[in-house]
Amino acid sequence: GGVNSSSLSVAPPATLVLAGVDAKPDFQADFQTTGRADATDYQSLSPTELLLILGFWSLIAVMTAANSLIEPNHGPWRPLVPYAYVLVDFANAYMWAAVTPVIIWFASRFAIERTGWPTRVMFVVIGLVLAIIIDLATSLVRQHLFYSPTPVSPEMAAMARLRRLWFMNEFIVFIAVLAAGFARNYFLRYRVRREEAVRLQAQAAQLQAQLADARLSALRMQL
Repeated sequence: GGVNSSSLSVAPPATLVLAGVDAKPDFQADFQTTGRADATDYQSLSPTELLLILGFWSLIAVMTAANSLIEPNHGPWRPLVPYAYVLVDFANAYMWAAVTPVIIWFASRFAIERTGWPTRVMFVVIGLVLAIIIDLATSLVRQHLFYSPTPVSPEMAAMARLRRLWFMNEFIVFIAVLAAGFARNYFLRYRVRREEAVRLQAQAAQLQAQLADARLSALRMQL
Protein backbone atom coordinates (compact mmCIF):
# COMPACT_ATOMS: atom_id res chain seq x y z
CA GLY A 1 0.00 0.00 0.00
CA GLY A 2 0.96 3.69 0.25
CA VAL A 3 3.78 4.72 2.46
CA ASN A 4 2.84 7.02 5.31
CA SER A 5 5.29 9.90 5.19
CA SER A 6 4.76 10.61 8.86
CA SER A 7 6.07 7.13 9.68
CA LEU A 8 9.33 7.55 7.74
CA SER A 9 11.48 7.85 10.81
CA VAL A 10 15.16 7.73 9.96
CA ALA A 11 16.38 8.85 13.34
CA PRO A 12 18.65 5.85 13.93
CA PRO A 13 20.60 6.31 10.69
CA ALA A 14 20.64 10.06 11.11
CA THR A 15 21.91 9.63 14.61
CA LEU A 16 24.54 7.24 13.32
CA VAL A 17 25.53 9.63 10.55
CA LEU A 18 26.01 12.39 13.09
CA ALA A 19 27.93 10.03 15.32
CA GLY A 20 30.11 9.03 12.40
CA VAL A 21 30.74 12.64 11.36
CA ASP A 22 31.48 13.72 14.90
CA ALA A 23 33.65 10.70 15.55
CA LYS A 24 36.07 11.34 12.71
CA PRO A 25 37.40 14.63 14.08
CA ASP A 26 37.64 12.99 17.50
CA PHE A 27 39.62 10.15 16.01
CA GLN A 28 41.86 12.60 14.18
CA ALA A 29 42.38 14.54 17.39
CA ASP A 30 43.24 11.34 19.24
CA PHE A 31 45.57 10.40 16.40
CA GLN A 32 47.37 13.71 16.55
CA THR A 33 47.59 13.59 20.33
CA THR A 34 48.85 10.02 20.29
CA GLY A 35 51.36 10.83 17.59
CA ARG A 36 52.79 13.71 19.59
CA ALA A 37 52.96 11.64 22.77
CA ASP A 38 54.60 8.72 21.03
CA ALA A 39 57.07 11.08 19.42
CA THR A 40 58.52 11.92 22.82
CA ASP A 41 57.97 8.64 24.71
CA TYR A 42 61.18 6.68 24.76
CA GLN A 43 60.95 3.13 23.50
CA SER A 44 63.66 1.01 25.03
CA LEU A 45 66.21 -0.54 22.75
CA SER A 46 65.33 -4.11 21.92
CA PRO A 47 67.86 -6.93 22.42
CA THR A 48 68.28 -7.04 18.64
CA GLU A 49 69.11 -3.34 18.54
CA LEU A 50 71.61 -3.73 21.37
CA LEU A 51 73.28 -6.59 19.51
CA LEU A 52 73.38 -4.47 16.36
CA ILE A 53 75.05 -1.64 18.29
CA LEU A 54 77.63 -4.05 19.72
CA GLY A 55 78.21 -5.62 16.32
CA PHE A 56 78.56 -2.24 14.60
CA TRP A 57 81.19 -0.97 17.03
CA SER A 58 82.99 -4.32 16.94
CA LEU A 59 83.19 -3.98 13.16
CA ILE A 60 84.51 -0.42 13.51
CA ALA A 61 87.12 -1.67 16.00
CA VAL A 62 88.24 -4.45 13.65
CA MET A 63 88.54 -2.07 10.69
CA THR A 64 90.42 0.56 12.73
CA ALA A 65 92.73 -2.05 14.25
CA ALA A 66 93.48 -3.51 10.82
CA ASN A 67 94.40 -0.04 9.58
CA SER A 68 96.65 0.49 12.61
CA LEU A 69 98.45 -2.80 11.97
CA ILE A 70 98.90 -2.10 8.27
CA GLU A 71 99.97 1.54 8.62
CA PRO A 72 101.06 2.22 12.21
CA ASN A 73 101.45 5.94 12.81
CA HIS A 74 101.72 6.70 16.52
CA GLY A 75 104.57 9.19 16.50
CA PRO A 76 107.14 8.66 19.23
CA TRP A 77 105.00 6.11 21.10
CA ARG A 78 106.26 2.54 21.34
CA PRO A 79 104.08 -0.41 22.43
CA LEU A 80 104.67 -2.06 25.78
CA VAL A 81 102.59 -5.15 24.96
CA PRO A 82 101.92 -7.04 21.72
CA TYR A 83 99.03 -5.71 19.65
CA ALA A 84 98.78 -2.57 21.77
CA TYR A 85 97.37 -0.72 18.75
CA VAL A 86 94.51 -3.22 18.55
CA LEU A 87 93.73 -2.92 22.26
CA VAL A 88 93.52 0.88 22.05
CA ASP A 89 91.23 0.76 19.02
CA PHE A 90 88.93 -1.79 20.63
CA ALA A 91 88.85 0.20 23.88
CA ASN A 92 87.81 3.35 22.03
CA ALA A 93 85.15 1.54 20.02
CA TYR A 94 83.61 -0.13 23.05
CA MET A 95 83.55 3.19 24.92
CA TRP A 96 81.31 4.47 22.14
CA ALA A 97 79.30 1.24 22.23
CA ALA A 98 78.65 1.86 25.94
CA VAL A 99 77.42 5.43 25.47
CA THR A 100 75.46 4.85 22.24
CA PRO A 101 72.23 3.74 24.04
CA VAL A 102 72.47 6.86 26.23
CA ILE A 103 72.84 9.10 23.16
CA ILE A 104 69.85 7.40 21.52
CA TRP A 105 67.80 7.98 24.67
CA PHE A 106 68.93 11.60 24.66
CA ALA A 107 67.84 11.99 21.02
CA SER A 108 64.40 10.59 21.85
CA ARG A 109 63.89 13.23 24.55
CA PHE A 110 64.27 16.09 22.09
CA ALA A 111 62.57 15.81 18.69
CA ILE A 112 64.80 17.77 16.35
CA GLU A 113 61.93 19.46 14.49
CA ARG A 114 60.58 20.94 17.74
CA THR A 115 63.83 22.19 19.22
CA GLY A 116 65.08 25.75 19.18
CA TRP A 117 68.62 27.05 19.11
CA PRO A 118 69.17 26.75 22.92
CA THR A 119 68.55 23.00 22.74
CA ARG A 120 70.80 22.66 19.70
CA VAL A 121 73.54 24.55 21.49
CA MET A 122 73.08 22.09 24.34
CA PHE A 123 73.60 19.24 21.85
CA VAL A 124 76.90 20.78 20.79
CA VAL A 125 78.09 21.35 24.36
CA ILE A 126 77.20 17.83 25.49
CA GLY A 127 78.82 16.39 22.36
CA LEU A 128 82.04 18.32 22.94
CA VAL A 129 82.19 17.30 26.60
CA LEU A 130 81.55 13.64 25.74
CA ALA A 131 84.11 13.74 22.93
CA ILE A 132 86.77 15.16 25.26
CA ILE A 133 85.99 12.60 27.97
CA ILE A 134 86.21 9.64 25.57
CA ASP A 135 89.39 10.99 24.01
CA LEU A 136 91.00 11.46 27.44
CA ALA A 137 89.92 7.95 28.46
CA THR A 138 91.42 6.56 25.24
CA SER A 139 94.63 8.49 25.92
CA LEU A 140 94.75 6.99 29.42
CA VAL A 141 94.54 3.51 27.94
CA ARG A 142 97.24 4.42 25.43
CA GLN A 143 99.55 5.67 28.19
CA HIS A 144 99.33 2.29 29.91
CA LEU A 145 100.08 0.39 26.70
CA PHE A 146 102.74 2.64 25.12
CA TYR A 147 105.78 4.57 26.19
CA SER A 148 107.66 7.46 24.62
CA PRO A 149 111.48 7.26 24.33
CA THR A 150 111.56 11.07 24.36
CA PRO A 151 109.52 12.25 27.35
CA VAL A 152 107.18 15.16 26.68
CA SER A 153 105.98 17.47 29.43
CA PRO A 154 102.22 17.41 30.12
CA GLU A 155 102.01 21.10 29.23
CA MET A 156 103.58 20.57 25.81
CA ALA A 157 101.41 17.53 25.18
CA ALA A 158 98.28 19.49 26.11
CA MET A 159 99.24 22.37 23.81
CA ALA A 160 99.93 19.98 20.94
CA ARG A 161 96.57 18.29 21.40
CA LEU A 162 94.78 21.62 21.59
CA ARG A 163 96.42 22.91 18.42
CA ARG A 164 95.18 19.99 16.38
CA LEU A 165 91.71 19.95 18.02
CA TRP A 166 92.19 16.34 19.04
CA PHE A 167 88.56 15.91 20.09
CA MET A 168 86.99 16.75 16.71
CA ASN A 169 87.07 13.15 15.47
CA GLU A 170 85.22 12.02 18.59
CA PHE A 171 82.77 14.91 18.24
CA ILE A 172 81.98 13.87 14.66
CA VAL A 173 81.29 10.35 15.95
CA PHE A 174 78.89 11.83 18.52
CA ILE A 175 77.04 13.75 15.78
CA ALA A 176 76.72 10.56 13.72
CA VAL A 177 75.33 8.57 16.66
CA LEU A 178 72.95 11.41 17.56
CA ALA A 179 71.69 11.52 13.97
CA ALA A 180 71.09 7.76 14.12
CA GLY A 181 69.07 8.32 17.30
CA PHE A 182 66.93 10.96 15.60
CA ALA A 183 66.41 8.65 12.61
CA ARG A 184 65.29 5.82 14.92
CA ASN A 185 62.90 8.14 16.72
CA TYR A 186 61.44 9.35 13.41
CA PHE A 187 60.95 5.77 12.22
CA LEU A 188 59.17 4.77 15.43
CA ARG A 189 56.89 7.80 15.19
CA TYR A 190 56.09 6.94 11.56
CA ARG A 191 55.25 3.35 12.53
CA VAL A 192 52.96 4.51 15.35
CA ARG A 193 51.14 6.90 13.03
CA ARG A 194 50.78 4.25 10.35
CA GLU A 195 49.28 1.80 12.85
CA GLU A 196 46.96 4.54 14.09
CA ALA A 197 45.87 5.29 10.53
CA VAL A 198 45.06 1.61 9.98
CA ARG A 199 43.01 1.59 13.19
CA LEU A 200 41.12 4.69 12.12
CA GLN A 201 40.35 3.18 8.73
CA ALA A 202 39.01 0.05 10.41
CA GLN A 203 36.79 2.13 12.71
CA ALA A 204 35.56 4.21 9.76
CA ALA A 205 34.71 1.02 7.85
CA GLN A 206 32.86 -0.28 10.89
CA LEU A 207 30.85 2.95 11.10
CA GLN A 208 30.01 2.75 7.42
CA ALA A 209 28.82 -0.83 7.87
CA GLN A 210 26.66 0.17 10.84
CA LEU A 211 25.24 3.06 8.83
CA ALA A 212 24.37 0.78 5.94
CA ASP A 213 22.70 -1.73 8.30
CA ALA A 214 20.70 1.06 9.94
CA ARG A 215 19.50 2.40 6.59
CA LEU A 216 18.55 -1.09 5.47
CA SER A 217 16.62 -1.67 8.71
CA ALA A 218 14.80 1.66 8.28
CA LEU A 219 13.78 0.77 4.71
CA ARG A 220 12.51 -2.62 5.87
CA MET A 221 10.39 -0.97 8.55
CA GLN A 222 8.94 1.47 6.01
CA LEU A 223 7.94 -1.39 3.73
